[in-house]
Amino acid sequence: MEEQILVTGGTGFMAMHLIIQLLEKGYSVKTTVRSLASKEKVLKNFKRQRRNSNRKINVCGSRFN
Repeated sequence: MEEQILVTGGTGFMAMHLIIQLLEKGYSVKTTVRSLASKEKVLKNFKRQRRNSNRKINVCGSRFN
């Protein structure tokens, strides 16, 4: 079983860099965002920074009314 790490605030500067480092070290990462639109921002950044990584990233967002 691969190790999973939760990073809150996935759209933040520090979190984005941390997520990339964790993925490069072989962890599966879950992160939270405030809105569903932010989810796309995190996934786009992940795809751009991904360097032959087969690790997973899961982004959880929600919309509050």
